[in-house]
Amino acid sequence: MRLILLRRPAHVVLGRLSQSSDVKERVYEQSVAFFSTNESVFTALAATFVSLGGLHESTQTLERMKQGMNESIETLADVGDDVLMQGTRAGYGPSLRAESVEKLVDAIADYQHRTYETTREMRQLATENADEIARLVEAGKARYSRLLHEEPKTRIVMSDRDMSRPGLEDSLVVMDIADRMRRRADTLDQASDYDSRRRALRERLVQLYKAQGIAVDTDTLDSAIEQHMARRLTYRPARGLAAALARFYVRLVTPAADVPRQER
Repeated sequence: MRLILLRRPAHVVLGRLSQSSDVKERVYEQSVAFFSTNESVFTALAATFVSLGGLHESTQTLERMKQGMNESIETLADVGDDVLMQGTRAGYGPSLRAESVEKLVDAIADYQHRTYETTREMRQLATENADEIARLVEAGKARYSRLLHEEPKTRIVMSDRDMSRPGLEDSLVVMDIADRMRRRADTLDQASDYDSRRRALRERLVQLYKAQGIAVDTDTLDSAIEQHMARRLTYRPARGLAAALARFYVRLVTPAADVPRQER
């Protein structure tokens, strides 16, 4: 009984399955038939849509080109006048502004004024500095003179060994005397060697003129050598811009009180 009850629902389900299979088979057959008969239509539709897409792109491109050309012409009309006017102003306008030249002139005048003030201040400062240096030097000389002439209150008793050892002052004095004697001996040697140097110079000049094929009298050479030797130790004051600047600096830094002393 139970088996019979179970078989009946199974038949019902199988019946629904048979119906769905039949419908599915029919739909498949209809799909195959539709695609077979409409294949050319699908191809034509695809080609048509592709063609329409290309046409749309070409149309939009042409419109944008026309729009760009028109906007460019309008921009040229709007901006062209401004650019031409700016070029005209630059081409025919002034190259230098009066304000710039005025500023430079004011700067030059201000600098010159400040230079005068600074020079006056520096001269005053240099004079004060020179006076202070002179005061310090005079004070040092006076102090040193007092130390030399005053009797020392406390005498230092030195041993025989300390007395026999030379001091720094004695060494410096002896060195100064030796240098003077050496310079005096060099001067005497140079004076004694004057004739030999004169003869050597004349022989050298004669050889030089002979090498150049020029005949020169010995008396002329001796006269020229005498003039050269006479002017060799002659003092000639310096001239030129450097000497003038040096003299101006000396007058600038020298105090007014020292000028009569230097002239005396």
